[in-house]
This record gives sequence, structure tokens and C-alpha cells, in this order.
Amino acid sequence: MTEETPKFRKRFGLRLKFALWTTFFVLLMIAGVFLYFINRQINTLTEEMERNGIALATSFSAAAKEPFIFDDDLTLVTMAANVKKSNPGILYCVITDTEEIIKAHPDSVLLRDKPFKYSRNLKVKREVITDTTEGFPVLIAEDPSRYDIRAPIVVKEPKTGKLSEIGYVHLGFSKEPIALAVRKTLIGLAGVAAIFSVIGILGIFLLTTMVVRGLVRLTKDIEIIGRGDLNHPVQVKSRDEVGLIAYSVEVMARNLKEAQSRLLETERFKHEVEIAQRIQAILLPRALPRIAGHEVATYYQPALVVGGDYYDFFRMAKGKVGFIMADVAGKGVGGSLIMVMTRTMANMEAAFDDNPKDLLVSLHDQLRGEIPEDMFVTACAVALEPEKSLVQLCSAGHNPAALFRASVGKTGWLEPEGAPLGIALLSREQYAEVIEMTEFTMMPGDAIVLYTDGVTEAMNEAGEQFGEGRLLDVIARNGAGSAADIRNAIVKEIENFTRGAPQSDDITLMVIKRL
Repeated sequence: MTEETPKFRKRFGLRLKFALWTTFFVLLMIAGVFLYFINRQINTLTEEMERNGIALATSFSAAAKEPFIFDDDLTLVTMAANVKKSNPGILYCVITDTEEIIKAHPDSVLLRDKPFKYSRNLKVKREVITDTTEGFPVLIAEDPSRYDIRAPIVVKEPKTGKLSEIGYVHLGFSKEPIALAVRKTLIGLAGVAAIFSVIGILGIFLLTTMVVRGLVRLTKDIEIIGRGDLNHPVQVKSRDEVGLIAYSVEVMARNLKEAQSRLLETERFKHEVEIAQRIQAILLPRALPRIAGHEVATYYQPALVVGGDYYDFFRMAKGKVGFIMADVAGKGVGGSLIMVMTRTMANMEAAFDDNPKDLLVSLHDQLRGEIPEDMFVTACAVALEPEKSLVQLCSAGHNPAALFRASVGKTGWLEPEGAPLGIALLSREQYAEVIEMTEFTMMPGDAIVLYTDGVTEAMNEAGEQFGEGRLLDVIARNGAGSAADIRNAIVKEIENFTRGAPQSDDITLMVIKRL
């Protein structure tokens, strides 16, 4: 009795995830703009109040000089009262000597010769030098409810011509007008922000629907094709990543259909291999990436029984260049379909990740439960920051990468811990704990070699494997050459070793070299 495949249950679709994350970032951006403008208005109003206060205090101190010298209380009180009356925002206008003893107060003559107590709890904010105060600073102080601007009364000694301070003018300004203006602006901006938030959220859901629509259609097409209707046309025709997947699925379906017509003339296994080879050839990169200060060389030779070898290049977040070498534990069409799935997911995830660990964790999370329990994917992922030649490397149970150091002319292994992708027993969190990331800088002449087990397990007619030792040796002997030279030397060494013995597995190589 055939075991029934459990029905797939979707929890959160791409549309919902994309919409929620985009909404979060839009709201975060609106909140940032909101706070920026509020803070900007507070600073603008404060600067304007300080500027006007300094001008008023310095002009008053200049006018109060003569009556202060002659101890003309009546004139000083009258002047202070007029300043306070003509400027409603002023809490007080007080004239003191240099010891902060009141000499004139418009509210009561009884306060004369009393200490100016308001100045005790003030915190000095800054000092300003103006032309009208003869180089003596105007002091700006504040407490939670007010600003105090203190302008010096400066006189010149008749005999010596020396300038000195003989007293101060204190102007007190309430912070309430600024707070009131900010509250009004706050209400206005909150309304505008609410309107834009609603419009933005609606726009996001509309945009998300438009973006994900192609994936939804493609999923339905794949389900129909998966049920055996190979004549079903793929509806998605866009020229983007989704269109590329649709094209790959369409090619896959077309090749499967062609294979069906030939199954009557030859055995099924042979034709499955042909289909898988075509899919694999389509999905492998057609051009090498151009990276300043670096060069890349690759080699791929499929076996008669095609495996699931795969390599690719892509742009990652923060301007990094990504490389991946993978091997699906499965042959024929099944292995190739897993390779298609892995390649598609890797290309979609790479744009959001800036290091290979996050990429492999995301790939594992998506593959887990989507592939048969007896299948898995090994992979080695690299992120290169071209400007610094900074390399980050992770291995998901893959063959260790080889690193050639030009400065010493030697080759060693890069073997960070990691587990294969798609193992159902490991959750995303558990997998993130298992996998390690190696980080280092490539120096001029250094080279990294990624490969699949078809290289080290290539056998001669005597059944002897090529092995890791021979691989290290050929890299060390040819490491001073270009990336293509290193690749060609490895391929030639394998050919000389196997001497015409049948190739049992795909041979895949990638060489990354710093110039």
C-alpha cells in the first residue's frame, strides 16, 4: 500500500509577509519623518526666541547703563516695566548688580537689594558674544519652564579706558509659547501622517497583490503541470525573476513532454537523464561575473547519470557578490527539480541577505519539509566584498573549500561546521546554531577553490579515488597562475588520473582568485 503524501498546508503566504514587513518599514519611516519635523520646529522656535531675546536684552542693557551708574531707580523701574509690558512673552525684566542683587524690579520696589533667586536653579545653556556688549558674553540659561537671558551692563573706566561689567539685565521667557506651537504642529502632522499611513498601507497591499500575482499564477500552473498535464501553458510572461522561474518550469514541462514521446522507443531512465541535463544546462550561469580586482573560472562536466550539481553567482545586500556550489543528494529529474527549487530560492533570498549564513539558514527553512525525507542538499556559500576582498564562507555539509595563500605558496582547507540543507529534523533556529561562518581577507594572488565530490571521488580503472591530497597538491603547484590556469590544471590532473574510466558523478569546479 502506497503511503499517502501529507497535504501541504500554507500558513502565511508571501503576499501577507511582504505586506506586513513593507507596512512596518513605511510606518517606521513616517514616524522618523514625523519626529524629525517636530524636533526641527522646536529648534527653530527656540533659536528665534533666543535671537530676539538677545537683541532685546542687549539693547535694554545699553539703554540702562546711564541710569544704572547714577542709581536712578525710577528710570530703571520704568524702563523695565515698559519692556515687560510691550513684550507679552516676557515673565520678568530685572536689573541686578554683578553679585545678582536686584537693583530694579518692575513688580515691586520692595525687592530692591534682594538676591535674584530665579537665577539659582538655572542651568547654563550657552554663551553668546555680541557687538553691543563690548566682548562680554550674553548668558543663556534655562530650567524646565523658562529661559533666562542675561546681558551685561558694560562701562568704560574714564581714567584707564578699561571695560568692566557693573550689572546685568535679566529677561525671563516662558517656554509655553513654544510648547503650544509644537502641540499645534503635532496635531497637524499627526493628521497628515495618519492620512499618508492609510494611503500607504492601501498602496502597499495593492502593490503586494500586483507583485505576488505572478507567483500565485505560477504556483497554480506548477500544480497543474505537477498533476501530469504537460500541455498546460504557463500563464506568467513577465521578464523578471518570476518570469525566469516560469520559463524554467515551461522548459522543464516541454522537455518532460518530449521525453514521454520517446519512452516507447527507449528505456525511461535514459530519457529522464536527458531531461535533467537540459534543465541543469539551462539553469547554470551562462556568463561569469565581472568583479574588480578578482577573476572567476568555472568548470562543469555532467556524468552519464546526471546528478544534482549546481553553482551560481548573484548580487547580495550591501554590494556583496555571492557564490554558491551545491550538490543534491539525488539523481535524474528528481535531483534536478530540487536543484531548480534551490536555485530559485537562493536567487530570491540573496538580495535580502548580506552574508552566507543568513542565506543558507533561509534556504534550509524553505527546503525543510518541501523535499523528500531521503533527499538533502549540501552547499558551500561565499559572500565577497570586492573593495576589501573580505570573504565570508559557510558550508552546509559540503566538501571543504581549498584556500591557496600566495604569500606562502601553500594550500589548506576551510572547514566551518554545518549541516546539509532540507533536513526535516532541524528547525530554523536549530540550524542557525549548527552552521558556522568563516571570515577572512584574500590577499593579492590568493585563490579559493569550490568543488563537488565528483572531483575528489573521481576513480581510475583500479577503483582508486583522486582524493583530497592530490587536489591540494595540484592547487599548490598551480596557485600562482590565473583562475583559469588553476581550473585547467585540476581538470587535466583528473583526466590523467582516471585515464578514460567511466565518469560516475558530475565534476563541478569554481575558482575565485584575487588579482
